[in-house]
Order: sequence, then C-alpha cells, then structure tokens
Amino acid sequence: MTKDFSAEELMPKYKGIVNSVEDIVSLGKAAIEDGIRQMEKNIGERKEEMAVVLQSLLERAEVKPLLPKMRPRDWFKVGDSIMWARAACPLRFEKAKVVSEPDDVGVIKIRFDSDDKASSTFVINYMVMKVWESNYLKTHPDFMKDWYLGKGTVGLCGSCSFVDAIEDAVSDTR
Repeated sequence: MTKDFSAEELMPKYKGIVNSVEDIVSLGKAAIEDGIRQMEKNIGERKEEMAVVLQSLLERAEVKPLLPKMRPRDWFKVGDSIMWARAACPLRFEKAKVVSEPDDVGVIKIRFDSDDKASSTFVINYMVMKVWESNYLKTHPDFMKDWYLGKGTVGLCGSCSFVDAIEDAVSDTR
C-alpha cells in the first residue's frame, strides 16, 4: 500500500527527516497525526489514497514526543506539568507549570515549582518538555538520541550531557 508514495510525499513537512515509511512510524503518533492534518490542507489528487496510507501507519506507531521543531504552537496547555532547563550549562531540568497560552510567535510563560519564579520560552525549545516526554526519553535512549541530536534539536556545548540531565530530572517525577 505504501510503495506508491515516498516518505516525503506522505510527510512533506518532515522533508530531510524522513527517508522511509519506517522513519515515519518511528516518529510516533503525534507526528503522523500532524502529517494527516497537513495532508488534509493539501488539495492534491491523491489525497484520499494518502489519507488511507497515513491512517495505516498511525495504527503501527506508538505515542512518542514530537520533535521540538515540529511541535504545533498549542503543544503546551495552561496547567501542563513540564520540565525545563533554566540554563544550558550546567544543564539541569526542573519541574514547572505552563501559566499562559502561547502568543502569536509561540512563546509560553511558565512558573517553576521550586521557587515560584516565572520565565518564558518558545514552544519549539528542546529545553522544555512535558513530564511524560522526559519520562519517555529516559526510558527510550535510542529515540532520545534521534530526538535530541539527530532530528529534533541543536546541540549543547561539550561539557553538558543531555542524557544525564534527563536521567537526573526524571528520577523524582511522575
């Protein structure tokens, strides 16, 4: 069924990230659902066929964090528990809550649990994630590597370890 479509045809927003149908499945349900929404805006002649293919891929995929640069503007909701690193070095994630809807450019306001200080960050920032996303990344190191280094983000300085910071931050959260 999928042999008639390239990965880039099915997921044009993910051009350069997906090279095969398996790459699409490996991105997870949220990414495929995003692809379906994007495809529904498309008026191409093969729209119905593509919808069937993407729906079949959706059934094979698991729930995974979206790549940060692919998050929709409304990824975070007011009241969501999140993990956020206040600074890149030393990298240390802290629990916080989202306290505002995103503005027109995708900036949300957050409040830290530890000291009640407020801050702002972009929705597409890899230093901010939902608690369930940080838990997923901790328990799926292969996906964390793709999410952080390969496909979803930019790197940190050489003295910081994203993997260690996630493991430290998640150990006491649920």
